[in-house]
Amino acid sequence: MDVKVSDRATEMKTIRMDLNSFHTKVEILDKRTIFLEEKLDNVEYWGTDIWHLKQKVIDLEDRAQRNNICFYGIPEKMEVNNDVKNLLLTLILWLLNISFEHSLEYQRAHRIRLRTSTSTLESTPIIACLLRHEQVLQILTAARKHGPYDLEGHKVFIAADFSTETNAKRKAFLQLRPRLHKWDIKYGLLEPATMWITMDGKSREYTEPEDLVRFLDSLDDQHMDSTLTPPPLIKTSMNSPL
Repeated sequence: MDVKVSDRATEMKTIRMDLNSFHTKVEILDKRTIFLEEKLDNVEYWGTDIWHLKQKVIDLEDRAQRNNICFYGIPEKMEVNNDVKNLLLTLILWLLNISFEHSLEYQRAHRIRLRTSTSTLESTPIIACLLRHEQVLQILTAARKHGPYDLEGHKVFIAADFSTETNAKRKAFLQLRPRLHKWDIKYGLLEPATMWITMDGKSREYTEPEDLVRFLDSLDDQHMDSTLTPPPLIKTSMNSPL
């Protein structure tokens, strides 16, 4: 009898020790869980903060380049004595036929040497930084209205200079034009990358292409639902002829 009681006491003691060990492990796991949750909150916070900082950098880059204009398609070595400024001045006045209130002045103008070997390219882009922003707007407006220019058999395109991220966003917006035409939606791409649309007399602005995609998807879904709705049943009289 005493032996059984002793064995039971030993078993109880072992169980208590196991329970204490289990509780200790649970407490450790709780502390680790709290620690990891705090770390996760910090990661989410810093992730949001980094996103906002990136947007500020993109905005600053776009602002710094607001007086830049890019010229694509001008043949190599067309500039005399590497005088790109004088070449652009001549081409702008000749191609665009714009009269400026002030003389056209540049801070700088040069070709952009790409990583691709120039021996395989007909031309490299030219980037020019003008002193007056209103002249930049005049040139870009005229270029948009006219489209590509023909220069000795070469197509010359004139465009604004934006950051890589902004250019990607503008491209994504422009790829949605067929879907906008499908719904007869009037649209315009504002600088640097904001798409405004007008539908049924209501205007909306989108700064992210994904948001515009969701809106167009909702229109497609509504149209699909309306086409799947069965027509109402027409009640006929029992005496009506077949």
